[in-house]
Amino acid sequence: MNNTDRSALSMCENPAVYFSYSLNEMYSLEPAELEQAQLEVLKIRFEQLRERIPMLKTLIDRAGICAMDSIESVVPLLFDHTLYKSYPPSLLANSRFDALTKWLNKLTTHDLSTVDVSACKTIDEWIDTLDQQTPLLVGHSSGTSGTVSFLPLEKEDFRRAAACWPVEFLQEFGKPQTYFGECPNMHVVTFDYRRSRRTAGRYNDFIRDELAGSEDHYHTLHPETMSADLMYLAGKMRAAQAQGSLDGLNINPALLERKEEFLRLKANEATRIEPFFADIIEKYSGERVFILSFTNIIYDIAKNATENGYSNLFAPDSVVFTSGGNKGETLPADWKETVKSLIGVERVAPAYGMSEIMGMMPMCSHDHYHFVPWIIPFVLDPDTGAVLPRTGKVTGRAAFFDLGAQSHWGGFVSGDEITVHWDQPCPCGMKGGYLEDNVVRYSEKRGGDDKITCAATADAHNDALEFLLEL
Repeated sequence: MNNTDRSALSMCENPAVYFSYSLNEMYSLEPAELEQAQLEVLKIRFEQLRERIPMLKTLIDRAGICAMDSIESVVPLLFDHTLYKSYPPSLLANSRFDALTKWLNKLTTHDLSTVDVSACKTIDEWIDTLDQQTPLLVGHSSGTSGTVSFLPLEKEDFRRAAACWPVEFLQEFGKPQTYFGECPNMHVVTFDYRRSRRTAGRYNDFIRDELAGSEDHYHTLHPETMSADLMYLAGKMRAAQAQGSLDGLNINPALLERKEEFLRLKANEATRIEPFFADIIEKYSGERVFILSFTNIIYDIAKNATENGYSNLFAPDSVVFTSGGNKGETLPADWKETVKSLIGVERVAPAYGMSEIMGMMPMCSHDHYHFVPWIIPFVLDPDTGAVLPRTGKVTGRAAFFDLGAQSHWGGFVSGDEITVHWDQPCPCGMKGGYLEDNVVRYSEKRGGDDKITCAATADAHNDALEFLLEL
C-alpha cells in the first residue's frame, strides 16, 4: 500500500482527519485507490458492528452474509430510511418512552437498557434524558409526513462531521489551501433556531466551535430552542389536514395544549427575518461571515435588499452555504448571481446531504455535487432494489454507506432519485463520481407512494423488521 492509499484509508476510517488535508488532496485521489481504501474500511466497520447492533445482526443472520468481499457486498444490508420511524405510532401518542427506548436500543451499539425514562412525558424530555445518560445525541426528523424519525447518532459523530466543514466550504478545488486546522473565527449567521433536537440543529454547537470559535460570533434568527414535540404536532396536523381527518387525530392531550405555542412561533418566524438581517448588516458589514440558509430564504433576502440598493455587504472571503431545496418556490435561473452580488462573494456553496449520513457533498463551480470520500454511494433500481453499474451515467435511487458511522450502521437506502456520472471527468478537475443538480424525491414523482424494494433480500428485511418491533 502506497502513501496515497494510506492517506485515503486513514481519512475514510476517521473523517475528522479530513481537516488536516486540503480539498485539492482529497479530490485528487484516483477512483480505484479510493475505492480500495473504502473497501478496507467497510470490512473494518462490518466486523466492528455486526455483533453490536441487534438489528444489523438479525439482518446479517437472515441474509446469510458473512463478509464484505466487494463494495457491492453491503447493498443487501442497507437499511430502508423509513426504518428509523418504524416504531408503532401509538408509542408517541401514549408517551410510551420505555418501549420507544427498547426499539432504539436495537439500532445502536450503546446499551440503553439501564436508561431511566420513567419520568418522561414528552419527546423533548425523552431525548434530553438520553443526552444526559448516554453518549448519544439522538436527532429527529422534521416530521412533515406526520411521523418522526429518530437517529441514534452520538456526540462524536457530530464532532467529526463538523471538523470537516472548514475544508469543505472554506476551500475551492484548484486553488491554494486556505485552511490549516485553526478555527477561522468567522461570524456564523443562520436563519434557524439556536438549539433544536432535530438532526440538522444538533450540529449547531459543533459548527460554532469549528467556524465561529465563540458564542458571540454565532448568530441565529431565533434564540429559542425548537421543541421536538411542537414539530411532531405540526407534522401530525399537516398530514391529517391533507387527508381530511383532522378531527380524528390521536395526540397526547398535554401536547395539544401546546398548539397555541407552536402557532405563535410560526407567526413570528417571517416577521423576524428582515430586522435580524438588518442588524447583521449594521454590526458586521465588511467582515467575514459564514451564512447558512435554505435556498429560498437567502434568495428572498438578496432580492429585496438588492432592490433597496444594497450590494457587496461582507468580506469577499465570506461563504454562503445553502441547502434544503427551494421549499416549493420556483427560483429564477440567476438566483445565485443575486445572492453573490448582495453578499459580495465569488460563489455560493450549495451542498447535498441528509440526516442519515455524517457529511455534506459540496457543489463545484460546474453545479455538480461531489461525494465526500468517506461516503460510499450506490445507485439502485427504483423498482427492484438491484444495484446498478458503477460506470457511465446512471439514474436511480440513491443509497449510501457512511464509513464514519461507529455507533450505528452507516448503510441506508434513501427516498431520492439521483443521476450519477461515475467515470466522466468533471470540468472542475475533481476526481471521482458526482451527482447532477436534479435530485428529486420518489414520493413526489409517484404521488406520495414510495415503496422501497430489495427483491433479493426482502424476506430477510421483513424478518429483521419484525425483530425490531418486538417491544
